[in-house]
Amino acid sequence: MKPTNINVITDEFRPDVSSPEKSLFLCVILQALLDATQKDTQDLESHKYKREAILWFTTNNGKRKEDFEYICDLAEIEPNYMRRVAMEILTSKRTNFVRNHINALLTHKDSYDRIKFKNKKGK
Repeated sequence: MKPTNINVITDEFRPDVSSPEKSLFLCVILQALLDATQKDTQDLESHKYKREAILWFTTNNGKRKEDFEYICDLAEIEPNYMRRVAMEILTSKRTNFVRNHINALLTHKDSYDRIKFKNKKGK
């Protein structure tokens, strides 16, 4: 399978225990990806979080852009690269796959390893 930006979630965005600050801001980005890819619901608050997260990744000017770039810098991720990754994820039909991996990364390494093993085994 040709590597895509979606595969970056499993390869590059794993929190780094040697740098808690970098991990914190990486988790902020991953949570924004979860918010942006959540299913549409009637819940106005969830809809607001989704809309705000999508705008955070896609806005190219103003305060929202500055905030996004600042968080990316603190997470040591190039902002334009992160935008490309986010856009591929947002337009992908594999959002459940991505959400599962993000949740595994954010909750526990063993969960991540089980999902990765299960995906390899199922090929």
